[in-house]
Amino acid sequence: SGVAVPTPNHGSKFISRFILYIVAFVGLTAYLYSKIGGRISEESSVDTSGLNSVLKRERDKELLELLGRVNGSLQWIIQNSKEFESEEKTTKIPYISWDLIANSEIHIMYKLGMYLKRHFENSTLSKSQHSGQSVYDIIERGYQCSALQASQQEVISKFISMDICSEIEWYKLVQLTWPSAQLFMDVGANKGYLGSLFLALWGGNGLQVSPAVIFEEATRRNTWKHSRNPAGYCKDGHSRAIQLHCPPPHRRLPLTGACEGFTNSAVRVVSFDGSSFLARTLTHFIQHLLPQPRSLPLGGFNASLDTLWRYLHRALSDREGRVFFPRQDSDFNAGFEGGSIRLRRENNDSRLEEVPMTSVDAFLAGTGLDGPRLDVLKIDTEGNDNKVLLGARAAIREAVGLLTFEGGLGVTLSRDMLRDWDLQGFSCYSTSRAGLFKWSGGCMKERYMGGFSAKDKGNIFCVHRERAGLTALAFDVLAFPMMIEAHNAAGNALEDAERRQFREAMQRAGDDSKVDPRLLTQLYVNIRPFCKPFPACAAI
Repeated sequence: SGVAVPTPNHGSKFISRFILYIVAFVGLTAYLYSKIGGRISEESSVDTSGLNSVLKRERDKELLELLGRVNGSLQWIIQNSKEFESEEKTTKIPYISWDLIANSEIHIMYKLGMYLKRHFENSTLSKSQHSGQSVYDIIERGYQCSALQASQQEVISKFISMDICSEIEWYKLVQLTWPSAQLFMDVGANKGYLGSLFLALWGGNGLQVSPAVIFEEATRRNTWKHSRNPAGYCKDGHSRAIQLHCPPPHRRLPLTGACEGFTNSAVRVVSFDGSSFLARTLTHFIQHLLPQPRSLPLGGFNASLDTLWRYLHRALSDREGRVFFPRQDSDFNAGFEGGSIRLRRENNDSRLEEVPMTSVDAFLAGTGLDGPRLDVLKIDTEGNDNKVLLGARAAIREAVGLLTFEGGLGVTLSRDMLRDWDLQGFSCYSTSRAGLFKWSGGCMKERYMGGFSAKDKGNIFCVHRERAGLTALAFDVLAFPMMIEAHNAAGNALEDAERRQFREAMQRAGDDSKVDPRLLTQLYVNIRPFCKPFPACAAI
């Protein structure tokens, strides 16, 4: 995988090898910068995208800037890692932690950086050996899989599970590849952890807001006292929302990696939930309890946090109206995460409250928020996601750059949906703790499409290849079909036994394939012991 696999009892060995790999990568990247300078060659690559040389140069400039962001983050990690080393003893690097800068996020940056480096070093090496696609064509059309690659991805799915709790690392990748995103809608916001994540990643750690800040304030006030998951089902409340891309020299806190010196006052987050208790509670947090921005010029006045982040009491679906929602209060169901829309209330059931309902398109049209593009639309409505998607058709068609929803019970991702979204420019993926499963481009067999029976398809991330082109490329690079291809290509040059076994097993991939799961660890982007607090992940 490029970075040494750590084990709980070999921290010193891991850190030494880890730094060696990253130093080598950063050194090669620095050489590329000196070699390329401000010049982008017109002969970047032979490709089938149809881009002329001017557009190729513009795309290469974007790719080089992304490589610079990746290199900058890894360079910071190297420099600060050395402070925690000595000749006699290597101590744990404090900011390499699942709640700060996770090991998986370092792997993600490394793998993406290596792909970009190959593109600029020798464009023929970055060209897909399977499909013949250049980087330009992959951004334009998305990576296209063969039937064999669909079988390879299926084999991997027998050992690596799609995971609904694998999401923060992928949102961080979006921030790295698309730092200019501004408008976010968080549908099914619950305790506000993902809304605050968006605010922190794109608004900057200078806002001093993060899921962990909300969780700690709620803990002090015993806000979620009866909740089974006060930090959220996926423990998102522990995240410090440390940005992967931090404009230099703003990453000022070496113990956490926080981008404390950076603040973006243009970011907007709008959160929705059907619970009036959650809406009141989070609005009170935003207006009175969370840190307020200091001296942020915003149209001639200093912004308050509720100018940047609004939490609204609304149920979202495919139309406007009124529905019912499970009631919460400080002594009953506080922070309950399973709330979903009910169309009627039987026998005046006091456990339900009446809620105003709207759609994404109606809300945008009625509030004036349709001026800026809607960059990120996140949906998690406990099985009502498809109706929310229907009510967001105009926004998805005209504006959305990233669409995410939960691949769980009651949700459908059909062949027709994937085809229609692909025609609109979207590539779709499911998250896992080892990489991404790709649904589009012929990479997923049709029998896995349709209605989902459980929370077994991870989070679905659909990325628009034009509006968020670098993000779409990065997701393809981190998806299993391209990771397998890159790994096998490296195996041709480094013919060790494990690489040979892996390549041979993948060439035989089919419905009855048997693959030693230990061979798959070479692909992983998230490995023990950084899976805590998830025992199932750490047990892989």
